[in-house]
Amino acid sequence: MNKIIKLVKQLKRNKLSINLIGYYYKRTLPLVYYPFVKKRIPKKIVFFIGNQGDGMSFVTRVLRKHNNLISISGNHNYWSGADEIATVMEPVLPYSLRLPGLLTKERIKTTLSPPRSWSYGADNFFDHYLANEEDYNEIEANTFLKIISTALWRFGSDKIFIDKSQVYSLKMKLLQKIFKDRVHFVHITRNPLISCYRAASGKAGDLKRYSEKLDFEDLLDISIQHWNNISVEISSSKKAVTNYSRFKIEDILDNPSFYFNEICKSIGIEFNSSMLPKPNDKIPHFSKYKDRWFPIRKDINSSYLLSMNSEIKNKIKKNLNQKIAIEQGYKL
Repeated sequence: MNKIIKLVKQLKRNKLSINLIGYYYKRTLPLVYYPFVKKRIPKKIVFFIGNQGDGMSFVTRVLRKHNNLISISGNHNYWSGADEIATVMEPVLPYSLRLPGLLTKERIKTTLSPPRSWSYGADNFFDHYLANEEDYNEIEANTFLKIISTALWRFGSDKIFIDKSQVYSLKMKLLQKIFKDRVHFVHITRNPLISCYRAASGKAGDLKRYSEKLDFEDLLDISIQHWNNISVEISSSKKAVTNYSRFKIEDILDNPSFYFNEICKSIGIEFNSSMLPKPNDKIPHFSKYKDRWFPIRKDINSSYLLSMNSEIKNKIKKNLNQKIAIEQGYKL
């Protein structure tokens, strides 16, 4: 009996480790299935684009509770798993459609090493990660379709595939070329004053690593460059794609029922209030960030605004692309 009690206590202490092992096991499964899958054409595919930290994880978790939506790692029964194909399927993706750094090498020489979340759009890396219709390659397109087919094969070929690989913000025209009118882009934005400051302050994994080499001013420069270049590219690309919609995370959090209904309409599914966070919801086993569900945090910006001094605010405002910020609905 004492041995059993000790084992139970040990399992409780290692709960996080067990959870992470399960998470990465489920994250790895698509790579296991990939060699045995034949290419299928998805009836519809939805890419959520924007920047890391702007609320996409919350948005896609809500939507993935819908039984007609699937991601690379699961269906509505595992709505909290990894849903960034650019990293999950990194080893088998064509280079132009992956986000290298974890399992494969980045093909540029730099002292600011990958993986990247808030630097691939910076001036020194933007051109390397940009991909347009001129970069289309039929073999690579078929490979990408086969990769997505791992989810269609496992969870249903009649389902809508959704993904939030933020690096695809720089590849909209290429994705339009591959999927034609089957692809939808949903752009989630956040006040850029907050987004840039938050990233430079260490919330972006790559910039946090770079803080060992660079001071805060340099990190802020990178975050501003990243935001500007990503936002300008999306603004340009949206005119060349068939289906594009944009929503502010602040609006979504303030009135989730209304805006999730609007998002659902934009991608052709029916919204159900049961998709929204509730106190008795059970987060699927083997999930990361279980605390980011309920209750919905409506005010996500005030704490960052309070911690910024006027010098930082003025620097961001001075260097941000004001025209694009206004286009997104933000007057700084």
